[in-house]
Amino acid sequence: MAGVGRDAPLARRRPEGSASRATECRPRGGVSRPPGSSTRVLDLRTYKLVRGGGEEFDRIFREGALPMLHRFGIEVVGYGPSIDDGEVYYLMRVFPSAARREEQLDSFYGSDEWRQNHRDAVLALIETYHTVVIELPQTGLL
Repeated sequence: MAGVGRDAPLARRRPEGSASRATECRPRGGVSRPPGSSTRVLDLRTYKLVRGGGEEFDRIFREGALPMLHRFGIEVVGYGPSIDDGEVYYLMRVFPSAARREEQLDSFYGSDEWRQNHRDAVLALIETYHTVVIELPQTGLL
């Protein structure tokens, strides 16, 4: 579902505690692991930006959000505009586990720094977004 979650445009917010969390039981898409083990997860987010918002979004991301993500201990492995559509932007983050992802994102998006300095400006530039969260194999990728 596009544009839902804790940092979605206000008109598209899903109520707190509603289903769609990465920690729910879902098929793992070919990643096998021993019970009880922690598996790194890749969080891939794509943003469809408002017309003409790409440069401003990129500036805010690089100058504000990216340094914040690093301070919050969130590993960013890729970001930037799509090579075939300048109004689409992507962000790839890796987390030690699905549970740790939830903790770190709650801390980041719930912080005063995000809410007071960047949130409104960023959300004004996003038309919709999609997030895909997948478990990573123990070896290989990233």
